[in-house]
Amino acid sequence: MAKIVIAGSADCPYFAKVELLADNLAKNLPSFKLHKIVRTANDWPDWSRHCCRERGWRHQRSPIIWRELVNQGGKGVLIGGANEFQEFAKAYYDAESSMLSPEMLAVAKDNSRYKSELDAEEAHLRSLSRPLQVLVTASASPTAYQLLPLLMDGSVFGRSTELAFTLFDCDVADAEELEGLVMEAFDLAHPLVRSIRATANFQEAAAAADILLLLDDVLLKPPSPQESATDGEEDKKAATATEASPAEGDSPTKPDKSDADAAASAAELAARVDWLSAAAAVYRRYADWLNAAECSRRLKVLLAGRGPVNFGARVLLDACPRLPARNVAAAGRLLERQAKGALAGHMKVLPSSVVDLIVWGDPAGENLVDLSRARVHYYDGSITGPDSYNQPVLDTVWDKKWLNQEFPKTMRQRQDNNLLLGGTGPRSAALSTAQATADTVRNWWLGGSGNEIYSLGVVSEGWYGIPPGRVFSFPVRFQPKGAWSVVEDVDLSEESVQRLAQLAEAAQRDYLLVFPPPKPPTPEPVVEESVDIGGDLEIALDDGQKVPSQTPVDMASVEQLRDRLQSLSLPALSAEALLKLTPDLVEQLLRLEDVEQLRARLQRLEEAPLTTVAEEVGDAQAADDAEAEAEEENNDEVNEEEEAGEEGDD
Repeated sequence: MAKIVIAGSADCPYFAKVELLADNLAKNLPSFKLHKIVRTANDWPDWSRHCCRERGWRHQRSPIIWRELVNQGGKGVLIGGANEFQEFAKAYYDAESSMLSPEMLAVAKDNSRYKSELDAEEAHLRSLSRPLQVLVTASASPTAYQLLPLLMDGSVFGRSTELAFTLFDCDVADAEELEGLVMEAFDLAHPLVRSIRATANFQEAAAAADILLLLDDVLLKPPSPQESATDGEEDKKAATATEASPAEGDSPTKPDKSDADAAASAAELAARVDWLSAAAAVYRRYADWLNAAECSRRLKVLLAGRGPVNFGARVLLDACPRLPARNVAAAGRLLERQAKGALAGHMKVLPSSVVDLIVWGDPAGENLVDLSRARVHYYDGSITGPDSYNQPVLDTVWDKKWLNQEFPKTMRQRQDNNLLLGGTGPRSAALSTAQATADTVRNWWLGGSGNEIYSLGVVSEGWYGIPPGRVFSFPVRFQPKGAWSVVEDVDLSEESVQRLAQLAEAAQRDYLLVFPPPKPPTPEPVVEESVDIGGDLEIALDDGQKVPSQTPVDMASVEQLRDRLQSLSLPALSAEALLKLTPDLVEQLLRLEDVEQLRARLQRLEEAPLTTVAEEVGDAQAADDAEAEAEEENNDEVNEEEEAGEEGDD
């Protein structure tokens, strides 16, 4: 059986004509099935373009009429527009329309008014429902695929909270690639879900979002097989060399591994810098989009992907200051659940029976799994009690060797599997990550159960000696509903306090690897200002920069020389000549009585280089010394002659 579909614009008179003709056929023919699609004049161009592109047609004018098979489905067979449908009705059913243009215009006007009233009523009904807007990134990831059903069933946001989901993925160029996921989510038929849509415009979605779940995975690349093989061969050679017996008389020596260790450390550091830089690029991009979207200050942001989420939260807050620090958190529940699972397996209980386990620090870096307040329910020991009865984990685990050696080793392996690319196989820990994320969102939105303690990466306000501003995993309680509070009464040993300080420094080192502190500005060279000795005698270069004289000259003597030159109407000394002055030269110029000799001496001073002036001053000084010495000898001879004459008279 077939049906006729008539789609058109509400204000189109030709749509009104064929609509009434089709209504007449449906009224008189029991097997004639009719379906109408009415769009406003503003919506019609986009809708018709999408409809024709989806079905492979070339027809955009109103109306569009096609024939579909009711039971078999399919894209349908295009009939055409108003003229083609009238020919179809005349040929198959011998029916035709007798409407004139005035009637067509009147019906079209009535259709347009009715459509506007219907849309307004529908919009009013939708306005009465304010669904919670949830924006999920990395929607094409396995984690998002597992998380969406958990968010939709009402257990996370409440059984009476209507939901509207927006899916976004940076790695998907076209939002239509997410349409398959949207269809699957609709097929879940959850009664609280009002809408699900995919978008390629993050800013538009973030502007209306109430909660943002960042599920982007930023994973470490595992070492290449060549590097692993090389390391294994070097370790094997080193072990062989160490175990070899030394010759008689020789002392046993160990192979020098300093170069190999240094190379391995450098490679590991470079890999970590690349990893953190990639994460910084991801979260700075989101921060820029949030700033551009002017997102609500009530927006709650949870970083729950596999990667350095604490580091990412700090980058996001630094780059997007409009977000309140208490509205941004980094999920650490996955590592906490894995620690509970390891303990539960050793104690032969369910993982849910272990509570109040604390993960300090960075789940993606250095951290401390604290069991000081951890307790276990339903433990099959010598003492049992009701459901509320529990025992300290440290008193229950009797195998201290396992607790101190095997348990930390297991946790390091689980952490590496969480962060390494391909470390957990094709499923990529999607199921456990999704459940941990859903539980964190549930506790944050609806509040925690009782006084149970959870681990959450939040911005420090100075708790437990952690410097403010650093994102650190603390023990928290989700109270009151929609908020969290750090548990501040955890008793820590001196060793634990020191360890927390080390974890804080490790987090700061990671941050400085990507965002090093700015270098202090290079101090400008100190240039001593010259002394303005008045008039043209000020020492200055052509560009105006003042410089000191190169020789220590008494400024009073220079001022005296200036006055003498001015009184004799001689030209003042240039800046270059002032640089050549020495105390002896100034004294000679002041003693010189002949004006022409003084003028010639000043001319030579202007023209001669600095070294020549110094030599000339030295020669002049030597000549003065020789003249003084000759005069003294002459005086001595005169005195001797006078003494000889006096003796002759006697």
